[in-house]
Amino acid sequence: MNRTLAATLVFLFAAAGVALSLGSVGAKTPPGRYTIPGDGTVKDTVTGLEWQQDVVGTFMWSASAAPGSAQAYCQGLSLNGGGWRLPSLRELRSLVDTAKKNPAIDTDAFPDKNSGSFWSSTPKAASSFFVWHVEFMNGKVDYAGAPADLLVRCVR
Repeated sequence: MNRTLAATLVFLFAAAGVALSLGSVGAKTPPGRYTIPGDGTVKDTVTGLEWQQDVVGTFMWSASAAPGSAQAYCQGLSLNGGGWRLPSLRELRSLVDTAKKNPAIDTDAFPDKNSGSFWSSTPKAASSFFVWHVEFMNGKVDYAGAPADLLVRCVR
């Protein structure tokens, strides 16, 4: 589809009052998807990623991993030997459990039950100021200005 046609379709949908949303690519969590070794981590058997189990607070996003930022927090996390980073939008969306709300995440694996917005490492296209995040109240994707304080769940 060429850009002009795509732009026209977006305009027509918007003019008709149809809400366009990135939605969530998550799915209902299948039994046994996560292993919980009891060391503060959660292993995703589908993606192979290892996640920080508990949330410690909010951080600002910084393209340069400035001290005190979400990126600096993950890079400095020493949990089980370090190697942590801020997840991409795709990785973070993989945690969404579409069968649940408030929070839309497997609460057996992630018992902190935090339904807030979590930073991804993915900036919004054509902008270094806006960054994608996932709202775990309902699993929706949105973006926020980089100076906002949002929650962080690190991955490796």
